Amino acid sequence: GVQTCALPISNGLAKTGLTDLARRAGFSVRTARRAVKQLVDLELAKPVLRGRKGSGPSVYRVAGIGRPGTAAG
Repeated sequence: GVQTCALPISNGLAKTGLTDLARRAGFSVRTARRAVKQLVDLELAKPVLRGRKGSGPSVYRVAGIGRPGTAAG
């Protein structure tokens, strides 16, 4: 099934760490990692910046969320 959870998205960018994503969705971190990989594989999300512990969260461009100045935004 499809699980949804609210993520902070601004200008088509989602910024979140796997731990936060897992907590929001009620998943394990491992399941959250697999879900993000599936979204990337399906081209529904594109990594913009890979986060690391101590350097901030990962940033993904989310498909279907318009950027300012575009028809969808």
